[in-house]
Amino acid sequence: LNNSPLPNWLPPGVRRAQFAVEGVRGEWLRVNNPTQAILYLHGGGYIAGVPTTYLTLCAKFANALQADVYMPAYRLAPEHPFPAALDDALTVYRLLLKKYSASKITVMGDSAGGGLTLGTTLALRDAGLPLPKCNLAYSPMADLTAPHGSRNLNELRDDMFTPEMYHVGIDLYGRTEVDRLNPHASPVFGDFKGMPPLLVTVDRSECLHDDSIKVVERARTAGV
Repeated sequence: LNNSPLPNWLPPGVRRAQFAVEGVRGEWLRVNNPTQAILYLHGGGYIAGVPTTYLTLCAKFANALQADVYMPAYRLAPEHPFPAALDDALTVYRLLLKKYSASKITVMGDSAGGGLTLGTTLALRDAGLPLPKCNLAYSPMADLTAPHGSRNLNELRDDMFTPEMYHVGIDLYGRTEVDRLNPHASPVFGDFKGMPPLLVTVDRSECLHDDSIKVVERARTAGV
């Protein structure tokens, strides 16, 4: 553990540190007397992104929820295709299980991290491991088969992304059709039976709108 100086933009009572477990490193936002933990998985299309981008957002979670927040720097493609990111997320979740009961853990993320949130929880369920109390997915990238629909229809409306950006990440992370159809990589193809409560947020103008809607449909069909 390597504690870093407290940046002046962190809320009072929230401290920044780093963690490392089985080769996975990341940022750790600590609070006094935490009552729960959050595993936050960053976005970036599985080819980019770093936890430090999310320090401000996650510090607000830590402060408001009195939670320790773990943000792993999971391995990225092209050097590390599927299931590297999934394996790293599972490694950090197992670390949290040593400190907290599953009922005190939330898994959340945005974009690719949102898809990874769902894939991680599906993998936990399939392995018979304790599930987190809930999931939160911001605009999850949940379908690596790169469908049409909102990916193309919202190309000129989405303020951040284009369909080509998703194709790059998909080609480098999900290198085979088998990988792309795997529910742990593309949660839209998963059976959500037994999954914990889920909140999905998305805007109608986003390229990932359809991914989000499909996730919600799968969840509701399974009674989530």
